[in-house]
Amino acid sequence: MKFIPLIFLAILANTCNSTRFPEKMPDDFKIEYHLDGGMINTSRTITLQKGKCSDHGRDEGVPYEYEWENKDIPALEVLYNDLKMLNAFTLKSKNAGHVDDRGGESIQFTMNGKDYEVSDSQSNFITKKDAPAFNKAIELILAYTSSHRVMKAYSSDDFPEKMPDDFTIEYQYAGGEDGRTLFLTKVNCSDQGVFNKTGFEYSWKNTSLPEFENLYTELRKLNAFGLQTEEYANEGDKVEESIQYTINGKTYAVSNRGNRFITKQDLPAFNESVKLIADYALVHSRTSTNSTSAFPEKMPADFKIEYEWAAGMTGDNQTIVLQLGDCRDEGNKINEDAHSFRWVNKDKPGFENLYNELNKLNAFIIKYTEKEKVYDRGGESLRFTIDGKVYMVSNSGKCFIDQADQAAFKKAVGLVLTYANKNH
Repeated sequence: MKFIPLIFLAILANTCNSTRFPEKMPDDFKIEYHLDGGMINTSRTITLQKGKCSDHGRDEGVPYEYEWENKDIPALEVLYNDLKMLNAFTLKSKNAGHVDDRGGESIQFTMNGKDYEVSDSQSNFITKKDAPAFNKAIELILAYTSSHRVMKAYSSDDFPEKMPDDFTIEYQYAGGEDGRTLFLTKVNCSDQGVFNKTGFEYSWKNTSLPEFENLYTELRKLNAFGLQTEEYANEGDKVEESIQYTINGKTYAVSNRGNRFITKQDLPAFNESVKLIADYALVHSRTSTNSTSAFPEKMPADFKIEYEWAAGMTGDNQTIVLQLGDCRDEGNKINEDAHSFRWVNKDKPGFENLYNELNKLNAFIIKYTEKEKVYDRGGESLRFTIDGKVYMVSNSGKCFIDQADQAAFKKAVGLVLTYANKNH
């Protein structure tokens, strides 16, 4: 019983503090919340008030932007009253002097022309007594924001018709142990990553400005720079992709990663954007005279290609083995007699040229994913042997070539079939 007076005094003190502020929410009431991730590339700024509100920042380096007109004033008044009861406007913090790279959170409230700042950021630390109220205040602000914010909408008309000089594309892909980062500008470009535990890297000078301008135009037509995302719980592992554009000094991010998902309505445009960007890189990085590759520039002596095709339930098939020395092409195709060709390949210059063309395509590490419960699909696959190591690329059975690499796979198969038909 002896603790009752102390509790009563604490409640009374809190009530007295809260009565310093108007019972009714002032017209100029505004909340500005700031999150600084310190050394982590994460930040957030939320502005809530009557009228224009916003929520923008960077989520693990990926920028996002919400903007909306606040029409739910009763809910804002409830938020004001809840914060007032917490005494959130006058919570105390202590300055600990210089602190490096701490980051943190702070809130600034505006009421009747006066600002009140509460900070647990950089050198300021919320007092232990006020920490629960501070955390609750942030929880209320974030909950209000999540339930009211609207992604800022852009249309193609918001972007210049002519490609700006600083136009930049940064595409990122992550799927299991595989990853890719593609960077395109009008001057320097690069494409690097890991596939099947094998790294690859291309870098080149962009000497095809008209084609790059055309890429900008096609992306603008798709409204690719302003595609909408929504946020909800990620219930499992997924392939993650994001594209970040720089246009006239401003960054526009379109993300399908983490808890951010492209809206169902905009997903076709996002997939088409990825395809356009990947196709551009495929053509220009692999044909550039100053690009670099993770595979030997000169064809290894043990280079071998094994191509397989199966038609699923019909039983039709084809197998091709190409190397310097014994080669074969055999199988059975629809409405054709079974065939079997065997020959000794002495065409070293031609086979070296085939290796170079496939290497330019990055054909040895084209990405594919496996899906469960796929029956009688058939399809095509390529197996390459290079310096004693085998690289498999499959679009057969439960294996599906990723959309961004479908053009490269199709061209690689065409090169192999053409070479076999000319030489057997």
